[in-house]
Amino acid sequence: MRPRAAALLVAVLLTAGCGSADLDRPRGAASPSADGCADLVVLGLRGQGQSASKAQGVGDEVLGVVRAIGARLPASQSLSLVAVRHPARLSPTQASYDADVATGVRMVQRHLDRLARRCPGSAVGLVGFSEGAQVVHLAAARTDHRLAFVALMGDPLRRPAGAGRELHLGTRVTGRGSNGAGPPFPARVRPYVVEACVAGDNVCNVPPTGRVGGVSETHRHVYERPATARAIAGAVHLPR
Repeated sequence: MRPRAAALLVAVLLTAGCGSADLDRPRGAASPSADGCADLVVLGLRGQGQSASKAQGVGDEVLGVVRAIGARLPASQSLSLVAVRHPARLSPTQASYDADVATGVRMVQRHLDRLARRCPGSAVGLVGFSEGAQVVHLAAARTDHRLAFVALMGDPLRRPAGAGRELHLGTRVTGRGSNGAGPPFPARVRPYVVEACVAGDNVCNVPPTGRVGGVSETHRHVYERPATARAIAGAVHLPR
């Protein structure tokens, strides 16, 4: 996303509360509270190269998880999904990728700051896939804001045994993220972090010597599956 687009999104949040999206909840979502803030606000971040306009701007993987989270909530609780449209270019260099990630982290922090001011009664969760998971990892490791949960899929900064709950969905995963083991989560955040990573995903599960070859088909497609989304949603800590 270019800076002008980021500013437009911030303006929407400031004028329209927390910015709801239609999540197709099976039992129907309650209306947002009188101040325009949902009971649960989820910030969603898509993966590298994914569209900022399709799948509500968060990618199929994140959208599937948030919909599955909505299915777990009581019908009396409202749910809002906010797409953080960070740059997710198919970057030609590591430096440009790192710059996009850094921009995304700043955007998440601005969202959290504004939510804390405008929606102090809302619980806030973060969900990210691939590059979006790296952004979420860094943001969650640095933020002073309280988070209800953090869900990471295919995290390039996955730190072995670094999350409150690891979800391997099959064969035990022993590697680290392809961009290195990321910063540890602070004690106040770690219990609410879910790291979803499967053995064939060579973005979140590589040996110490690093990844060989391109991104695996497992990374590209396994988190799109409804069963995967339900498993991840079932592992997150939901506010009461």
